[in-house]
Amino acid sequence: ADKLGQIYDVTFNQAEIAFITIHLRGAKRKNLNDTSLNNRCEENKIKAFVNKVEMISGMTFADLDTLVDGLTLHLNPAINRLQANIETYN
Repeated sequence: ADKLGQIYDVTFNQAEIAFITIHLRGAKRKNLNDTSLNNRCEENKIKAFVNKVEMISGMTFADLDTLVDGLTLHLNPAINRLQANIETYN
């Protein structure tokens, strides 16, 4: 933030830094081919969640891989926003 501030002659407050960081972290996760241990662990948790929903509801999701990928892309940034106390509205 300091380096960008110097280059563009702007000042970022802490909330702006957190907001930009959350978006950059979310953009980084859009690589569906990410095979890092952390990403696999997150996907396993989401798969377990989806399996539990299937079991409780008696429904079966047709394309489990696409569902898990989509949930992974959306839930991780949402968790990051919650951890940074960033309010979002739909």
